[in-house]
Amino acid sequence: MLLLSLCFSLRGAAPHQLAVRVRLPWRANRVSSELASDSGDASWTTLDKPEGYFVRPKRDQLRTTHRKQAELEKRTAYSAAQSATHSRPEASLKSTLSVGGGADSTSASVLSPSRKLLPGQGAEVTHTRVFATGSVVVGSPALEYAHMGMLAEVRRGKFMVAWQASPDIEGGEEQAIYYTYSKDMLGHEWETPEKLSTGKFAVGQWAPVLHQIGDTTWLFYSENSPKCLRPAQINGKDGETPLAHPIPKRWIIGGSIVVRTRVGIEGLWSNTRVVFSQRMELSIPKLIANRLTVLSTGEWILPFWRQRSTHACASLRTHNNAAGVLITSDGGRTWVVHGNIVLAGGKNKWLIEGTVAELEDGNITMLLRSTEGYVYRADSKDRGVTWGDPRQTMLVNPDSKIASLVLADGRLLVAFNDQQARNERAEDEAAGGAKVVKRRDTLCVAISEDGGETLRIFARLDDGKSGMMVHYPTMVVPSSDPGRLLVTYTRSYNNRTAHATSNNGVGGLEDGIWIAEMALPVAGAMELIGAPIRSLKMTESF
Repeated sequence: MLLLSLCFSLRGAAPHQLAVRVRLPWRANRVSSELASDSGDASWTTLDKPEGYFVRPKRDQLRTTHRKQAELEKRTAYSAAQSATHSRPEASLKSTLSVGGGADSTSASVLSPSRKLLPGQGAEVTHTRVFATGSVVVGSPALEYAHMGMLAEVRRGKFMVAWQASPDIEGGEEQAIYYTYSKDMLGHEWETPEKLSTGKFAVGQWAPVLHQIGDTTWLFYSENSPKCLRPAQINGKDGETPLAHPIPKRWIIGGSIVVRTRVGIEGLWSNTRVVFSQRMELSIPKLIANRLTVLSTGEWILPFWRQRSTHACASLRTHNNAAGVLITSDGGRTWVVHGNIVLAGGKNKWLIEGTVAELEDGNITMLLRSTEGYVYRADSKDRGVTWGDPRQTMLVNPDSKIASLVLADGRLLVAFNDQQARNERAEDEAAGGAKVVKRRDTLCVAISEDGGETLRIFARLDDGKSGMMVHYPTMVVPSSDPGRLLVTYTRSYNNRTAHATSNNGVGGLEDGIWIAEMALPVAGAMELIGAPIRSLKMTESF
């Protein structure tokens, strides 16, 4: 049957003027769900008479008008978005999805649930670069690789960002954790970064996770054993043909999960303390990527995963990548390992980089990056001790990290790349020529009032240019402004050298650690946000 949605016009129309939208149940996700107006636009149609009637459009007409409208909106919105890129807010942010009528209302407030949020639509987003890849940090050479930024509010209006970086490649011999603090309460200006010490022996450091308790900053990360350094690769697989671009020494991914603490921003870092040793569970390396969650019952729960190594410090062939959690009931003094969440089907499939959220019903849900084109989900009914089998959700995933955050009012935020896993061959030289590259160029934030059953995308954080990825988000709501959202993420190139060459080595590179800032939608106004809809429902339930 036809489903009708009636609402008063948002542009100052008289009460008797009704806006009518028709949702077609057949192929609802493949064709536009709006009536075509007299002008041919697939949009909301205002009828001057309450007794006005509607006619179901033909499918071919509907597809044509939807395609033309989408192309027009994309061109105009993208131009507007490009002119506003990298701007810095001088006043409070406002969400263009919040329906209030007047001149500030935009087409973003009437988006079809089946469509994507286009550039320039949704909440107004401003950007600040925390660290520019290629910058020189005191005591280190130029850092040509920077990734996996983690954001935390260390005191009211004071923020800290930590990330992993190296002078050459991911996992390079000199890879370490770097961090910096904001100079202002808005996070627009940042101090000179510092390097976290590595102790007596050179070790690789991976994936910082920050947690703040009072004045104490907890810095979790993974640390390699000195013996887990892979040799440089000069020749190809045949052992004789020299590589055009030799690969330097690099660490295996992961190691032992460790923690260091610091009281205040001027205090000394404590010695390294092991939380979960690489030597445990037959020496498989361990990794973290998302923030820990403090449950309503007081436990801390830190998601992690086991990263199988086939190189130095090789894991047993029987090991698969498997997700789990570390739980402490005594404020971080002792930790217990729970969960062995695995995606069956072979060594090249995985569920990693989990993010944990406690829902209003008391259950714990873990969302996981996957190789299957969709986010997977595992639930726990006993505060993370045992976990149900992972199941595919309806939320797309291009094999990239997602992040979740539960707001003080119980609403759920999810930051993710709104596209499926599809490695495409780059068409331009700057993107790597004919090389197969990852596609993570649509980074969005969605909000839910029903535990993820309905996710409404209200902000498009960034739009990767050709050959660029925008990925690995972490979210923070400042205590000084609970209506504002900060998201740190990485901008990186599939082929940085090619981009630098195409710019003649003079400016133009935009990679590094960035922060996006926006206003949160008003609580209780979800029916007024006509945003694209996604869901964390399990596919088996349909």
